[in-house]
Amino acid sequence: MAEGGHYDIVILGGGSGGYACALRAAELGKRVALIEKDKVGGTCLHRGCIPTKALLHAAEVADSTRESAKFGVRAAFEGIDMPQVLSYQQGVVERLWKGLQSTLASRKIDTIIGDGRLTSPNSVAVGDDVYTGDYVVLATGSVPRSLPGLTLDGQRVISSDEGLALDRVPASAIILGGGVIGVEFASVWRSFGADVTIVEMAPQLLEWSHRMVAMYQFGVTREVEDAAAAAARDFAQFLREYIARRRGDPGERQGPPPGRPDRLREPVRAEGSRPAGHPLPVRQRQLAGVGA
Repeated sequence: MAEGGHYDIVILGGGSGGYACALRAAELGKRVALIEKDKVGGTCLHRGCIPTKALLHAAEVADSTRESAKFGVRAAFEGIDMPQVLSYQQGVVERLWKGLQSTLASRKIDTIIGDGRLTSPNSVAVGDDVYTGDYVVLATGSVPRSLPGLTLDGQRVISSDEGLALDRVPASAIILGGGVIGVEFASVWRSFGADVTIVEMAPQLLEWSHRMVAMYQFGVTREVEDAAAAAARDFAQFLREYIARRRGDPGERQGPPPGRPDRLREPVRAEGSRPAGHPLPVRQRQLAGVGA
């Protein structure tokens, strides 16, 4: 661990964005400092993508055991041992975490474990040590958020962080939010035997995912399939005509099929994404005090 100094790039936050940036910068020959207050890997590795996928795999095994007879396999489902499930989950996380640490070290990236704070546009303080860089990358990640007036007590009202560490299968659960995180927990707990209700204000689950993914995940009628195929054909025709016009060769324009307007059935959404919570300030004089 370095004790202050100057780098080509100082990265504040060692999650997926931070360590990916560090690895690429090192590959390009830059001297890099990666500052993280907890463990490198961030939310995805320790409190998100990886541990939830481990739980989903355990849930899949439970479902397969229940249905084994139809495959000619004799097996008995006797219940869920949550401490053992958590042990399996943590083993997956630990293995990947150790591999990530080794990778960072092999690329000669200086990893600084501590609470870093941006003190100027080109410096980050960790305790009494100051790290300066030609460039500073803010990769401070995200944290679970609640609703106004709803307090997370960590017992009955919990976030995904507590859910990943829950050492029992709840008899029942109400999940506020039908996005990826909510649906993953609903799937796991239902496979483990809990009664689960998802509360979502949007018209469908997985609203921020592609609509086709949501429909195929939870069942889709033949009529919806036909409508989706028609929309895809309309879009493909639109692209062909657009490319032809750009090339100066309008060709023979194909009109819309009878009964359908000459436009896409659904607009193409390309709105991108933004960090959870408030966006980071962008003017340099506002940056002091951002921490990770």
